[in-house]
Amino acid sequence: MEALNRTKSVETVDSPSLLNHLDYVESRAEIMVPGVALAQMPFVVDRFIEDDEYWALVDRIKASGYNSAEPIHIRPSRGGVWLVDVDDAARYMAAKHVAGDFFTNLFAQKVRKVRFVLHDTSIDGRHKAPQFEFGGE
Repeated sequence: MEALNRTKSVETVDSPSLLNHLDYVESRAEIMVPGVALAQMPFVVDRFIEDDEYWALVDRIKASGYNSAEPIHIRPSRGGVWLVDVDDAARYMAAKHVAGDFFTNLFAQKVRKVRFVLHDTSIDGRHKAPQFEFGGE
């Protein structure tokens, strides 16, 4: 019965400063970031290739909108950064690209929200979730 109560609701994060105040359940926090706030998030992509598959994904998002059913996984890494998992890098970059395109979003917002799962430790367990200093805090 206890396992049923262990999940937490998804938090909406529209400012990078809110990342310092997440509640982790079983080493993970699930968040939704509005498309207009993606450019502000301190998420880093380590390996990414702009190939034909990437541009096809961008075109699909422009045509049909972004589907946030599958979350993008983010983990802490060395240097105190949030690193986008390699398997999710193309989706993250495509969503960020389309969300920042003024003319694509002129009549309807194509990337409303993007779902992320933030892990509080790296895969190897050596790095913890970074804390950031933001002006005014």
